[in-house]
Amino acid sequence: MSFHTGTTEKSTYRNTVIHKTPLENHAKIAFYVFDEYGKELGRKKALDDGIAVTLDLDKLSPDTDYFIRLIVEGSTNNPKSDTVDYSLTVHCQNNTTEANTATVEEAEM
Repeated sequence: MSFHTGTTEKSTYRNTVIHKTPLENHAKIAFYVFDEYGKELGRKKALDDGIAVTLDLDKLSPDTDYFIRLIVEGSTNNPKSDTVDYSLTVHCQNNTTEANTATVEEAEM
């Protein structure tokens, strides 16, 4: 997945993941954000408790693509067949007119 920043200099982008799969799944969703050159800018893990996990990225370059990688890990079930429901939102904190927002329903490993 990716998002593209707007034209405002040094904006902060809030990346939020909510793991929506029931507690008995025990899987975590690891999410990573990379710049256009593949440099990791941050990472977090969302547990299966339905609580939002947020990663704020400050001073991102304008008019640039950034990439998000999600990985399902640590399940007590067969990791090759796990499916989890999640919500992913990317939002520009500095300028609501340039907000990029995406919601995805399902991730599969």
